[in-house]
Amino acid sequence: MENLLKDRGKDVLFVNEAMGLNFAFTLDDDDDRSRLSGLSIYRVAFPRYRERPVFYRGAHLQYEGQRYPLETAEDLNRIAIHSLRERMMLEFSKGLLRAALKKATEMSLRKEDVTLGALIGVVNAITEHADTRNWQTLPHTISYARIPLREGDNEVDFVLYEPAGGEYRHHFKYRATRNQTLFHTFSSLESMDSPYRSAW
Repeated sequence: MENLLKDRGKDVLFVNEAMGLNFAFTLDDDDDRSRLSGLSIYRVAFPRYRERPVFYRGAHLQYEGQRYPLETAEDLNRIAIHSLRERMMLEFSKGLLRAALKKATEMSLRKEDVTLGALIGVVNAITEHADTRNWQTLPHTISYARIPLREGDNEVDFVLYEPAGGEYRHHFKYRATRNQTLFHTFSSLESMDSPYRSAW
């Protein structure tokens, strides 16, 4: 993402018009200000959580003619958005400081060797990216249901409500023993055809 650095005497203002952000800080050191005076447009990356829309409208388990609706255990999508918003000012500070230091190094090298300074600028731009590893691989929501199985063989249907209004069934068989607790996890990789929505 492109950002603009404006020098206003001792105050330096980072501006990102696309995100509507203004971030100001003061530089009291004359050397720091002189190194940043040539800084105009550069690349800086901030983390952004891209919300994945839920594909299925809901689901239930069916066992011996009885329906067991799924209950939400954890809304990881909501937690991810909240967590990112809570730490966004820290991320802005770290990202802007990192970019400013890279650019200051580039400007110092340009004074000694223009080619080397330009090369450092290209490397800095290429290597600038946000860390998005934490949340993007997690599911949108974790849901669960509990079924009291009888001893012996059991057949359970997992019914998913499709976006168009239909149902999609998965059939599972379990052999339960007395006082046994069975766990079965089911992960859905289906996704919406619509593009991801930015949550920040």
